[in-house]
Amino acid sequence: MISKKYAQLVFVTIMGLSMSAIMSFAFTAFRSGFNGSFFVAWMESFILGGIIAIPTAMVVAPLAQKLVRRITVAD
Repeated sequence: MISKKYAQLVFVTIMGLSMSAIMSFAFTAFRSGFNGSFFVAWMESFILGGIIAIPTAMVVAPLAQKLVRRITVAD
């Protein structure tokens, strides 16, 4: 198991890779269709998206959490 001290990093990595996979799949399918080169094009897009998404999520996630705490109230 992974130590809890890495929870934020693990969360951000999972979210970044998940979003990158879903978005790159959708955009690749939309732009190129499901042809013979789809998988390679999708993987290229996914890798590039992951390289961008993970660091971005590391910066944005804590800011989003702070914003949510400021704009929400307890029930």
